Amino acid sequence: MRPRVRDIVEIVAAEFKVPPLAITGEQRTADVTLARHAAMWLAARRTALSNAAIGREVGRRDHSTVINARRRIDRMLGTDVSLSKLVAGCEARLDASFPAAPEMPPDAVATAHRVLRKLADIGAAAEAAAAEAASVGDHLAAALTASAGARRHNGIAAAGREIETAARRAVAAVNDARNQSLNPGAARGARIAAERAVDELEHALRRLDGVRSGRTEPSTQETDNDRHFRHH
Repeated sequence: MRPRVRDIVEIVAAEFKVPPLAITGEQRTADVTLARHAAMWLAARRTALSNAAIGREVGRRDHSTVINARRRIDRMLGTDVSLSKLVAGCEARLDASFPAAPEMPPDAVATAHRVLRKLADIGAAAEAAAAEAASVGDHLAAALTASAGARRHNGIAAAGREIETAARRAVAAVNDARNQSLNPGAARGARIAAERAVDELEHALRRLDGVRSGRTEPSTQETDNDRHFRHH
């Protein structure tokens, strides 16, 4: 969490023992000017603001004033022990009031990208399977038109519907996975769901092969999920 400039001004005022309004005001005594310059120096280190923005926050001062203040404090810190202690005290107060956010493990982003690449591979496989299912459906329609009422062709049609439903589940799971954030835990759960959907699609394709060859009968039960995917 980053402090605001006003937070820095208050901490500097407490450490340097000058009023906060003196730092942002027009007073130019040596102690106030030094505190003002220290506040600008710390604001440049502790915030993401530009010199111009810092100047506006510290009494509507020009950006060149901030630049000069920062240079002055840099020079003095190397030789002025008293100033160094005061600035260190300000830094300690800032650390206590605004602790730095924990750093992301260096391999976290790389891990997330690896997971996303795996999900992309699963997505490509699911899309290819869906295209194959659509092609199978076209062939099934032609076969059923030529041999209406044949039990075997009806079985193939049921297997084709299973494939279509499984393919839609796979594609939906992959799309859901792609919408996940880079959070490794969420991405891992999405990847598992996508892989399970692809496994279901592969099972449906194997069932179709069995029905075509007469080795097995297709499932005739339709679940709520099946009806949802068939109507959407």
